[in-house]
Amino acid sequence: MAATSSKGDKRPEPTPGRRLLPHELEALFAANLHHVRAFVRLRIDAVTRSREAASDIVQSACREVLASESFEFRGEAAFRSYLCEAALHKIQARRQYWLTDKRDPERERPGEPADSDLRKVYRTTLFDPMRKAIRDEEIARLEAAFDELPEQYREALTLYRIVGVSLSDLAARLGRTKGATKMLLNRAMARLTSVLKRLE
Repeated sequence: MAATSSKGDKRPEPTPGRRLLPHELEALFAANLHHVRAFVRLRIDAVTRSREAASDIVQSACREVLASESFEFRGEAAFRSYLCEAALHKIQARRQYWLTDKRDPERERPGEPADSDLRKVYRTTLFDPMRKAIRDEEIARLEAAFDELPEQYREALTLYRIVGVSLSDLAARLGRTKGATKMLLNRAMARLTSVLKRLE
């Protein structure tokens, strides 16, 4: 079975159900990193975003996966989902850290620019894939719009469109039927489109 890398070429996918060699892990991280970055930028809360770089959270999650003794490769889709789950736990932990009274509420950092790989992920999953480019202000508007969505909409959209979780797996994860999950995704996209238009 072949997998497609972030640059569009085909590469062999490691056999599921075993520990991966270092070079195999490196190739998997490289192929999935941009989707994980997009996931983090859309799921990170405003408090944490103002104080930490999304890329730092991604790197921390990747290091945690690398150091895990229990990790077992079960296919690239599951690997990307595993990475994003680790990143989400990091976001939640960092949010709790910054919300404690001991932290300086005035400490803020500027937003991170979006590179060409991140733009491609956004363009092909949440914008029109036929477009050649998206502007910085469109990315900023998209991320601001995600901040306004209910958590269940953010979770469903990022897992289905960014992570690539199948409709069946998403339904199982959310405890819904496939039909109800499809309706949830449609409502989430409709709300996102509405918010984006308002922010124009």
